[in-house]
Amino acid sequence: MSKLQDFIDSLEDFELGAFYKYRFESFMKGSQDKILKELEKRNISIDSIDSLIDKNSKLDSEVENKYCPRCYSKHFYLASEKDYITIKYETVEINNNFKTCLVCLYSQDKANYKKEKRKAWNIFGALRVISKRKN
Repeated sequence: MSKLQDFIDSLEDFELGAFYKYRFESFMKGSQDKILKELEKRNISIDSIDSLIDKNSKLDSEVENKYCPRCYSKHFYLASEKDYITIKYETVEINNNFKTCLVCLYSQDKANYKKEKRKAWNIFGALRVISKRKN
């Protein structure tokens, strides 16, 4: 059995629906066929996927970090990425690990990081303006 089939077999119905919704187009034809066969085997219609995901939302305030906020799956991995921030004439390399959903590839950690980075750019921009005014 393939790794893809093992992974598909481990998914609950709503996770399989989310897997189809968010990742189906990224797979090659043979893998797409496996996903479609599994949907058919579980009697999940493509039209019902959104309501299936919504119906199975499990988020509550106590276990928020255990589920993906987009598809409500519990399947995660750590994605390592490098980022480069340039300040004036210097570039700083930052290594990041983002908790990422295996089902839909969403990362709340990455979304939060991008939001913080935008704020940091605004702060650095303001510091540059202030230092130019003093000189």
